[in-house]
Amino acid sequence: MVTAVYDTVLATFPTEYIVAPETIGEVYRVLGSNGRFIIIPQAHFTRLGPTARFMEWLYRITGQREPVIVPDMAQSEWPRHPLWQKVRQRFVETGFSLSVQQIQLAHSVVTIIVADKGDLN
Repeated sequence: MVTAVYDTVLATFPTEYIVAPETIGEVYRVLGSNGRFIIIPQAHFTRLGPTARFMEWLYRITGQREPVIVPDMAQSEWPRHPLWQKVRQRFVETGFSLSVQQIQLAHSVVTIIVADKGDLN
């Protein structure tokens, strides 16, 4: 069984499997002592020109616009949302320290979840 061999695991725009206890446990198992699990669950357009409206339409009809984190809340409020607390608890129970950021770009905002393994003190 492979353990502690990776420094980082990255998942971009994953489905719900990414927060399943089994997935979190397996990622924890393969990360080294100071490993990092980075998840980019979503990005949202902040300017809805023709291209962005078309892309949002595609996301909706293909079922890709179901948020993991509620995007319309203020950044200071959404980590306290009950959905977020449930997800956070799964990571903490496994042994990760968790932080979440929203990065504002020119035409979009990107959510980034960073789960750190090991002693961060």
